[in-house]
Amino acid sequence: MAANKSLFAAGLISMALTATAEAQQRDFDFAGFDAIDIATGIDANVVQADQFSVRAHSASSDALDNLRLSVEGGVLTARFETSFLDFILSGGLVGMLFNSGNAVTLDISLPTLTSATASSGANVDIGALNGQSLSLEASSGSSVRLDAAALENLTVSASSGSDVEISGSAAHVRFDASSGSNIDAEDLEAQRGELQASSGSDINARLRTAVRANASSGADIDIAGNPAERDVDASSGGDISFDD
Repeated sequence: MAANKSLFAAGLISMALTATAEAQQRDFDFAGFDAIDIATGIDANVVQADQFSVRAHSASSDALDNLRLSVEGGVLTARFETSFLDFILSGGLVGMLFNSGNAVTLDISLPTLTSATASSGANVDIGALNGQSLSLEASSGSSVRLDAAALENLTVSASSGSDVEISGSAAHVRFDASSGSNIDAEDLEAQRGELQASSGSDINARLRTAVRANASSGADIDIAGNPAERDVDASSGGDISFDD
């Protein structure tokens, strides 16, 4: 029985690797969205531009066939609606094992981004972004990276082993990290911020004027920037430190 299972698994890998022989891409005609929601098996590269553009590329045509994109309520949603076996055959799992990447990559351009959500192992990479307010949410082992931002207000929520990395500038930030997640905003120059970390999570932030921070249940908050106004509370093994 064990030998049969091994042969079956080897066959799946062989078929998946064959399916991943040539990279393919598809363009989608979507517009009128200012938020994105990306889930399992998908990487997204997001840039600010004058026009809307959505392109998917993958080494597997099966992965592209099983990709489901939609726009509703101003949100572009990307999902796979397949069984676990279909996902393996599409090259998704094997691709992650051998190439350290997800099954499909989306290249997204849009004039304004107000919200980005990544869940269940998805990766979202956002290029230089100017705007009034932005909300980022990462959960269940996903990651979000924001480079060279110039924002008035930034809200970030990270949970369940997810990672968020941010650089640029913001007038006001609100960070919430829980359940072993990480928010790295040391390269973000912010003026004021509210930071909350719990359950073994970590926050690194740079604040120039004021900070209100709460760390609990083994969480760590490290604050650079020497803010003059400080309201901090650490409990249940939580730790808050200042790099003055």
